[in-house]
Order: sequence, then structure tokens, then C-alpha cells
Amino acid sequence: MLLCTSHLSHSRSNSQEVKCGTVTDETEERLTHLECQSHRSLHCSQIKECWEMAALGAFLTLSICLLFCHQTLAKNDAPCLLSKWNNGFNTFVQRHLPSGTPTSLNQNEWEKFIRSKGCNRPTQSFLHPADLERVKEVCTNRGGKVYKENLCISKQPFTFVTVRSEMGTCGIKSVQPETKHLILACERLDNHCLPVHFEGNPTNQKPDNNAKGCQDPKSRAPSLKDMWLWFLSVLLSIIFFR
Repeated sequence: MLLCTSHLSHSRSNSQEVKCGTVTDETEERLTHLECQSHRSLHCSQIKECWEMAALGAFLTLSICLLFCHQTLAKNDAPCLLSKWNNGFNTFVQRHLPSGTPTSLNQNEWEKFIRSKGCNRPTQSFLHPADLERVKEVCTNRGGKVYKENLCISKQPFTFVTVRSEMGTCGIKSVQPETKHLILACERLDNHCLPVHFEGNPTNQKPDNNAKGCQDPKSRAPSLKDMWLWFLSVLLSIIFFR
């Protein structure tokens, strides 16, 4: 009887060891499975973070590029700011005050002249070359007032000729004399505020007596748009290079 009891006790002990061993194996498998899941989740999280960082980097790079492209290509918001076009004044003179301009309204003379200069623009306005200094004065306080953005309008009217022609063939549609106040884009080149663009004046606008002079420093105060662009560029740089 004692032997049986001992044998039974031994059997129970072995059974408990087997059960304990089984529990241990299952626990290890479960832990291994959890570790795998944890590593997999961590790996996925790292991949997700990498993609998010890559996407953020691409977005910030694109935003900065667009910002600087806008600043480079956009026109000035006020007269007499530094020009983004170094040859602007010379091009303006070649287009609107060229030498050899016909002194009559004869269409044949104008067609010959237009052909020599090029008829890639259907509407062209020509000032008399002798008026060059007066035209330049439009971009000063003495001769012009702020119109809008980088445009100034002359205090006095000018007489000029507007020629409309067929693009490519240079066939003249009309040669029309006009007397209007000039609206010119004025920008700073070599420390001088000079005209760089001739803006049409189809509604015969006149200067506002209350408007600031073309070179008035107050008219060149930073605009709200410029301030927001500057703030955005700084913010993007901080986020991108942190």
C-alpha cells in the first residue's frame, strides 16, 4: 500500500511537471507571438513615420519653391521698388520711344516701320522720342502720382500714336492719335526709378489729386501679402530644418 501511494505521488508529481512544462511552452509561444506582433507594429510604425516625413519634406520643399518662384516672378506691389527685370527700361524705350518713328499718320509709312520692328504685338503705342525725359518724370513725384500697385499715372496728358496691326502679316488695321494721361509701371534700376511697362488707359483715367507722389516712400510700405509671404517662408524653414 505504501509503495502504491508513493508511486501514485510520483505519478502526480510527474503529471504536475508535465502540466507545468506545457504551460511554460504555451506561455513562451504566446510571448514570442506578442513580441513578433510588437516588432511588426514597431516596424510598421517606423515605415509610416518615414513615409510621413518624406511626404512632409516633399510638401515643404514644394511650398518653399513655390514661395520663392512667386516672389521672383510676381510684379512689385508699389512703384519704385527694386526691379526684377534688369533690362526693363531699355526694352520699354525700344518698344514705345524707338528712333525713326513716323511723324505722320500714313498707314503705309507705319506698316513699313512696324515691319522693321516686328509685329508680334497686335496693339502698340508709340510716344515721340523727344518726350523721353518727360516720360521718365512720370516715375517721380514731380511728374506722376501713384495709380495702383507698381503703376504711376502722369500728372499731365501725353500725345502718342496707337497702331493696331495683324500679327504675322503686319497689315495695319488702324493708326490712331491719342491724348491721355500715361499709366506706367515704375521700378528702381541703378538707383533710379524708371518706366518699364506701358499700361493701356482705355477709360481715360486721370490722376487722383489726393494720391501720393510716385516716389513717395510711404507708398512703398510692405504690403500685407509680402508680410505673410515672409512669415510663411520663415515658418517653413524652421519646420523643415529643425
